[in-house]
Amino acid sequence: LEQRDARLEKMLAELEQAKLELEVRVAERTSELRASNQDLQSEVAERINIQAALDVQLRLQRGVAEFSKTLLQDSQRGGGVEPALHHLLAAADASRVYVFINHIDPELGRVMERTHEVCRAGVSRQLDENSQHQRIAYDPVFTSWWEALSTGDIIQTPVADLPVPQQAHLADQGVLSLLALPIFVEQRFAGFIGFDHCTR
Repeated sequence: LEQRDARLEKMLAELEQAKLELEVRVAERTSELRASNQDLQSEVAERINIQAALDVQLRLQRGVAEFSKTLLQDSQRGGGVEPALHHLLAAADASRVYVFINHIDPELGRVMERTHEVCRAGVSRQLDENSQHQRIAYDPVFTSWWEALSTGDIIQTPVADLPVPQQAHLADQGVLSLLALPIFVEQRFAGFIGFDHCTR
């Protein structure tokens, strides 16, 4: 009887040990599966982000191609720039796209003059409605824009990150963020194309 009890105790101890080892193995495997699942989720998220970025890039490339094609065709027919800008408006999913051309004003010095503009429905046209946004001196408020754009840099920023005087100028246009791409003619900084994302 004592031998049987001893064997039973030994078996129970071995079972308890096996149970503990199994729990450890299950915990280790669960941890491995959790880590593997997190890696897989990260990889899927990264692939989705890459695909989204590629989709945006492709849309922009198509928009630029259509912009160039329309611009060339319209210039041959004596048409304007604005039909071509509509392609950029759609491709960039922007609220407003416009062109500013640089001039030297005898009184103001370096100025940017809005010459063309297209807007989404419901977004106000500054070219028609707001004369203070037609011809703007670079100095002193937008000196940094001249410095950046004239060297080929772009300006891409939320309006809230701009200096206060620049924010004040853009506030009544409802601009939340903007992108400005320089235009060069024969290696001379001639102006820029702007893209606004607006509240209205």
